[in-house]
Amino acid sequence: PECYSTMDLFMTASWREGFPRSAMEAAAMGLPTIATNIRGCRQVVKDGVTGVLVPVRDAAALAAAVSAMCYQQPADRQRIMRRAQQHFDQLRLIADTFEAYETVYH
Repeated sequence: PECYSTMDLFMTASWREGFPRSAMEAAAMGLPTIATNIRGCRQVVKDGVTGVLVPVRDAAALAAAVSAMCYQQPADRQRIMRRAQQHFDQLRLIADTFEAYETVYH
């Protein structure tokens, strides 16, 4: 939390990824995320909702996304931050996990 709370946004430019825990942690802290459009990142970032997905190995698109995110209207940025935080709220994830277990085992 100490690191994420100092950030304005989170960016990951992976070209191959599993399920990016750092992006999930950043989202839980309410940070809008810019990530490459690959498996794993797509499960964390909902393009235009909780952040922005950019093509893999496209430095110009990555730079444009960072610039756009930095200069977004404050209300739009706050909306993205709230949605990101809600999507990866730790208590919500725990409740969803227990619900999935109950569905499978009952």
